[in-house]
Amino acid sequence: MANLTPQTMSLILSLLGIVVLLACLLLIGLRRVPELSAPQKLKGFGMDLNVSIVTLLVLVGLVLSLTSTFLQVKNYDSELASAKQKATGLEVALSQARKMNVNAHITFEGVTTPEDIKLEDLQCKYYIDNPDGNPSAVDAKLAPSLYGLDFIVTLEDISPRSRIDLIEVIDKNPEHRRKWLKKDIGYVLTPKFDLQLVR
Repeated sequence: MANLTPQTMSLILSLLGIVVLLACLLLIGLRRVPELSAPQKLKGFGMDLNVSIVTLLVLVGLVLSLTSTFLQVKNYDSELASAKQKATGLEVALSQARKMNVNAHITFEGVTTPEDIKLEDLQCKYYIDNPDGNPSAVDAKLAPSLYGLDFIVTLEDISPRSRIDLIEVIDKNPEHRRKWLKKDIGYVLTPKFDLQLVR
């Protein structure tokens, strides 16, 4: 009995309710036991009832059937909540599994010597296109590169659907007050190459 599932309990209660109701209908139809139809005084649990046994059996049958329905609905609700929770977890896991960090080498126009620019003065952002047409700004990390005056910008949590509108770097040094932009970058995980015709 401890291993009964809600579906099994619901089925058993439904069957019991149907059996009790059918027995009551049979007793009423055959009229073989008239004393069951006569009102009886029932006392117990602080109640004093004046009902027939057949009426009481009909009520028991209805209660069993309704209890079965309640258990079934409750079971469906719990299964639906569990399915929604699993779907949400899978959606989050799937979206995280597709995301990655992308490193890109960048150079700055007008910078010819290492003294022309300092990493600590730079602030970098990239803007991701949104369906509503308003790009959202995300801070990006900058790091020095091993190749001369190049820097490495890290775009974090990029998915194949992330379309980069632009990358912006601001030099906060009051002596310079410069800004560099690169527009219409596109989908960095699905690059597009324009091939030249060779005859």
